[in-house]
Amino acid sequence: LRVRQAIDALAARLGARVVHGSWSRPPPGQAAEREARYAFLRDAALAAGAAGVATGHTGDDQAETVLMRILRGAGVHGLAGMRADASWPGGGTPLRVWRPLLCLTRQETRAWCAANAIAWHDDPSNDERCYLRNRVRHEVLPAMERDAPDVRVSLTGLAIRARAIADGADLAVRAALPSKEQPGGSVRLSRDELCAVPPDLAPYAFRAALIDLLGDARDVGRVHYAAFARAVSGRTGAEYRFPRGVVLTVPLVFAVSVTSSANAEEPPPPSPLARTVM
Repeated sequence: LRVRQAIDALAARLGARVVHGSWSRPPPGQAAEREARYAFLRDAALAAGAAGVATGHTGDDQAETVLMRILRGAGVHGLAGMRADASWPGGGTPLRVWRPLLCLTRQETRAWCAANAIAWHDDPSNDERCYLRNRVRHEVLPAMERDAPDVRVSLTGLAIRARAIADGADLAVRAALPSKEQPGGSVRLSRDELCAVPPDLAPYAFRAALIDLLGDARDVGRVHYAAFARAVSGRTGAEYRFPRGVVLTVPLVFAVSVTSSANAEEPPPPSPLARTVM
């Protein structure tokens, strides 16, 4: 209630409309909670006719994200972290996600708010050590800073460099291996062209096809890209199943077809959060 009152007071000060959301049964886990929040934000933004949603992610969030992905063995796209201007998670909508505070630290953001008499709120769940991000935030990064005081700057700098490499790789693979959209929510890649490029480049074509189908490549990791690499030289008729309803087939005509059961033209699932406009 206190947080809602603070938000309402700030909105009144700015002359902005507030859309509140609530759920009777919170989804289990941070990933499910994130999905629910973005579904709510999507519905609210579309109802308001907005072009996108701005989030409060700071450079500290970026440093935490990059370190967590290092721990998981991420590739160059994972090391690139969050984009300041990104397509909507999961696709299916032209909405954008804007993160204008990535260039600022959490401390700088709080200092600016304090100087402008703007109250902020720390989510109590951010202190729960059962989540990896919270352990990275409260334990791992502070321990690293004792020996490397600029580790956060180093991690955000790594994200910037990785983003430049990842974007360059994406441009190169789309020029060398253009995917061809097919009826029925599928994308086709030429197996002959895939075999002609360096093996390390071919998985990027699969990633590009996933983005064309689903809007992003979440939940697809190294084991899935390795399976794709095997499919390029695999037997005709082979079929591979991936997360989010993606099916990879190797047809007779020397092409690799990637199909998703989550057709982009289908309406997005409704938000589990009840929405009230104020």
